[in-house]
Amino acid sequence: LIDVCISNYQQYIYHDTGMDWNVACRLATVYKKQIEDFNPKYIMEMQGIADGAGRRFEEILAINCRSELRAMSGYVPAECTTVAILPSASADGHTYTGQNWDNQTLQRECMVVLKIHQENEPTVMLFTEAGFIGGKGINVVRDRLRVARAMRDGAQRLKKAQRSRRLKSF
Repeated sequence: LIDVCISNYQQYIYHDTGMDWNVACRLATVYKKQIEDFNPKYIMEMQGIADGAGRRFEEILAINCRSELRAMSGYVPAECTTVAILPSASADGHTYTGQNWDNQTLQRECMVVLKIHQENEPTVMLFTEAGFIGGKGINVVRDRLRVARAMRDGAQRLKKAQRSRRLKSF
């Protein structure tokens, strides 16, 4: 899957910026020090992905810096939509947040769900692209029943709010 993801981003970056893949990989290294200064584990994780997939580190860095690479040429992709509803604006006084993934359709085949167990850090579950070190995720709570109930209750509140809005619009 990582090979497919890299191949797709070679196409996307070239299409969006005219940038050759080797140039993109070289330019991505501009961000290595900033990432390393922020959290050296991120660089180690990308190196581990590269080693495990038999790919160059710079390729893994480039896909993880894809938005920055596109922005270097002036292209700003619309990849995600995020929404937040504050308690003052919601019918039940709760806060709601959500995010979707508006990325390229070819990337659908590269999507994975990862459960990452970390030493002295929370376990996380991510919905992400193969080869990426981040994505849309949540910390995993030990009490899974509590998480399931919270998700169910949140979905029920959202449906109720949507029905209420539809009724008010008539």
